[in-house]
Amino acid sequence: MGFAGEWRGEGAFSFQAEGKFPRLTWFGVIEDPTHIANATRLAFAVDGIDEVDRLAEIVRSAGATNIEGPGNEPYMRTYYAIFFDDPSGNKLEVYFCEE
Repeated sequence: MGFAGEWRGEGAFSFQAEGKFPRLTWFGVIEDPTHIANATRLAFAVDGIDEVDRLAEIVRSAGATNIEGPGNEPYMRTYYAIFFDDPSGNKLEVYFCEE
């Protein structure tokens, strides 16, 4: 998904794209053993349909549940996505779109 860097600490980790702050794109997680999943969905954009398909294979092999797709969605002319829950029940999406 374009994250070239990775950092891991006690109880937290993050992935970073190439670049410098404040424009650095990154995604971080603080691990909480008392976390309760909710209905909030996090969506990650990728550069193409092939990348959605590649990540869909990883999603399946990583133990995701409630997998829908990948496939075209009616949101716009091209919106190709996979929807799933991670093993902790968090709702996630990987998508590619063209307007």
